[in-house]
Amino acid sequence: MLSHLIPIAIGWLLIGASYQQQEPKVCGVEFSSWLQERPDLSAVTPFHEDSIHGGLERVRGPSLAYPDELRRAGWEGAVHVAAVIDTTGRVVHAEAMSSDAAQTRAQSGADSLTVQQATALLAQAAVDLIAHTEFSPGQYEGHPVSTVTCIQVQLTLLGTS
Repeated sequence: MLSHLIPIAIGWLLIGASYQQQEPKVCGVEFSSWLQERPDLSAVTPFHEDSIHGGLERVRGPSLAYPDELRRAGWEGAVHVAAVIDTTGRVVHAEAMSSDAAQTRAQSGADSLTVQQATALLAQAAVDLIAHTEFSPGQYEGHPVSTVTCIQVQLTLLGTS
């Protein structure tokens, strides 16, 4: 009977040894790598959003300032912004991690923009919005903590001609 238990025990050991927890990501980038590449954030020591319990709700902030150039040329898109929110809910770091632009109507002449120009304008508008927004701070064991999160900002042309 003992011989039947040994293979099962070895199987458990092999399964346990091969299991590895995946590194949390910030907008698709490994959290530790992302943080290491930003030494200016070392004083903040932010938690990853997966480690916190509560918080990160928008408290107040400006409305999105849709760039006129994008509106005239018919561009819209989505931007993923990595943001560090401190213990008071203030955004201390915001950067565009990815941005996708799509033109909803063809334009030519003075209003035309390249995809790269539109993408850069979309990214800047999203970063400006997040940087000036106040959030409720992340909570860890009942205490406010600095937190890194990824926020998607969708810029769409609703009701414009």
